[in-house]
Amino acid sequence: MSISKSAVPARTPQATRVMVEHARLAYIRGIIPFAVIFQCACALVIPFFSMHMPSIGMMLWSVAIIAIAMVHFGLFHRFPTRQSEKALKRIKKRFLQYTFALAGMWAIFPLLALPGSDPIHQAVIGLVLMSVLGAGSFTRAASLTASLGWIAIISLGAFISIWACAFDRPLLLVTFLTFYSGVSALLSWKISSILCHRFQNEAELVRRNDFIEVMLNEYEHSVSDWIWETNAGHFIIHASPRLLRVTGMSERALGRASALQHLEGAQGIEAIETLVQARRPFKRLIICIDAHSSRRWWEISGKPYFDDRGEFLGYRGVGSDITQRQRAHLGMTYLAEHDSLTKLRNRAWFQQHLHVTIEKPRTSQGVPVLFMLDIDNFKPLNDQWGHAFGDSFLIAFSELLKILCTPENICASRQGGDEFALLGIFKSEAAALDFADRLLKRFDIPLNIQQKEVQARFSIGLTLHAGATINVQKLMQQADLALYEAKRRGGHCAVPYYHQLDLAARERRQLITDLRQAINDKGMELYFQPIVMTGSHQPTHFEALLRWNNPTRGFIGPDVFIPLAEETGLIHALGNWVIDQACAVLSRLPAEYGVAVNLSPHQLKTDDVLHTVETALATHGLAPSRLTLEVTESALMHNADKATRLLGHFHQRGIRLAMDDFGTGYSSLAYLDQFPFDILKVDRSFIKRLGGGDNVKDSTPIVETIMVLARQLGLDVIAEGVETHQQAETLHAMGCTFLQGYYLGRPTPLSTLMENCARVT
Repeated sequence: MSISKSAVPARTPQATRVMVEHARLAYIRGIIPFAVIFQCACALVIPFFSMHMPSIGMMLWSVAIIAIAMVHFGLFHRFPTRQSEKALKRIKKRFLQYTFALAGMWAIFPLLALPGSDPIHQAVIGLVLMSVLGAGSFTRAASLTASLGWIAIISLGAFISIWACAFDRPLLLVTFLTFYSGVSALLSWKISSILCHRFQNEAELVRRNDFIEVMLNEYEHSVSDWIWETNAGHFIIHASPRLLRVTGMSERALGRASALQHLEGAQGIEAIETLVQARRPFKRLIICIDAHSSRRWWEISGKPYFDDRGEFLGYRGVGSDITQRQRAHLGMTYLAEHDSLTKLRNRAWFQQHLHVTIEKPRTSQGVPVLFMLDIDNFKPLNDQWGHAFGDSFLIAFSELLKILCTPENICASRQGGDEFALLGIFKSEAAALDFADRLLKRFDIPLNIQQKEVQARFSIGLTLHAGATINVQKLMQQADLALYEAKRRGGHCAVPYYHQLDLAARERRQLITDLRQAINDKGMELYFQPIVMTGSHQPTHFEALLRWNNPTRGFIGPDVFIPLAEETGLIHALGNWVIDQACAVLSRLPAEYGVAVNLSPHQLKTDDVLHTVETALATHGLAPSRLTLEVTESALMHNADKATRLLGHFHQRGIRLAMDDFGTGYSSLAYLDQFPFDILKVDRSFIKRLGGGDNVKDSTPIVETIMVLARQLGLDVIAEGVETHQQAETLHAMGCTFLQGYYLGRPTPLSTLMENCARVT
């Protein structure tokens, strides 16, 4: 058996080399007592082996053998457990000296014993010599130098004795001695190699154990983990200092009860108990305990260990205090499942909860009911008072909503923006509607937001989970349809889902598709309604009104398709087309005429409308004063900052600006001061009530006030919705500048407009 190169490192570190050398000498030290006894026994017996008295030479030889053997024994008797490299070298040197001296004494033994001996004694002397040669070389095999030197010196003495004694067959004896010496040398080398490999492995193992011990000590004192060990009864027999600190107990106190008893009542301990009873390893199991008057989380790993016979001895493992990490994890989990503003559950968690709820078997308690809530007045409040006020409003709304839902065991969540969702179990639709009505009534009481009393008005759409064929997506779609219907009815009410809403939704989707197609195919048409001078009733400009003649549905009113265009974002393409077409028509009319175009609130959200107007005027070669842009108060309220900049630019360019539906909003007078308007358009609701009537309050004072205000501000006034001669005369008497309405002219298509203008011309 040979040692591979991989088994012997190319370069042994100094510490490992010292340990290997120490192991060699320690091995020899263990054998030396037996070798000394053997040497002394031989020295005492051999001289008296014959019947004759031993010679003086043999007696001296015997004394020398015993003396050297005892000195040899004394050298290793004082051999300490640890030696420095220098001391080991000194001991090794003396060991080699004593070995070679003792070998020299055995080399001269045959020269002293063979002369005059008979063949029997010669044979015995040869056997003794061969035994000493083999035994001595093997006992010194840990040191290859000593072993080979022993063999060489004794063999040399034997060769000289064979030559000096003139044996009958010297060649045979020399051959046998050479063979025996060679085999002994080969075996000594082999044993030396094996021992060397063994000593190196042991030294490496010691070095690694020392390293591991240092690392474990460092680990126990520098990190938050700890090492533990129990016996077969699960009592702790080793606890690192870190474990003693986190438990606040002494090692003696820990040993009074089993580890499982100490952890009794901890959350998650059941999994560890099950694995320990089965004597199976466990890894990174988390338990929650109450320690030092606070909640702590520990992560524990353990592995059973057994003796050579397979008998269970206990557990060894590590533990770690992961309280900070667990708290961070719980915090991240909370953030992942809750809305950051209102602290309600968020949309992702709610949808998962909804899925789990509808998958559960039905019980006698009722069926799942999904509520979708949308705050009707949130956007005006947010725009009027700012985003911080809007956030405070949402927080207060959510807190009250949660208070009202908790006793009913209803889960509340924020879906995003001002939209919320609720999920509860109800016996019937009537019971769910009753809960919704109670919510609406409770919110009739204003909320106190930043020292302002604000009422939350919201719409509710609800739907019952009708059966297994209805999934989460379908259920939420049904609740959204019911919510849309509630808002269509004016808001601040609750509407349950019913089948016809699906039909209406499909109809609406188809209408949106047709609208998009009509915009792409230029399927819209502009109608023009004259705006006339009050006295002469001569038209001065025309309001461009959009009409849609659908091939299958016929004429669809702007009150239907304009909101759809605004909801879907189509209003931008549609509005751009209207501005361009109105300018194109105006370029064909005489220069004394102008055209008025309505702007949607959505068009004032971007600068695209500015580019569109500029391009249309330049393309069709129009003076800016011939174009009037009409803006409603709602458009200003929703986009005050952007609208101020855009309208200011239009005014500087000479484009006339009109406030449409004046008098119907919250802050009409404030907007007159803030924005550069040229014209006020009095809403038709005031014109209709001029002079009053049965159960109708007369609006004359309001209209007269508007006329006076306009004159003071230098603004023109257009009265909308004039339908009778009496209304026209009354407005003329009040000093109204312009009139518009069916009495003075209905909206007409382009062809009719061109004919009328040609006739007038």
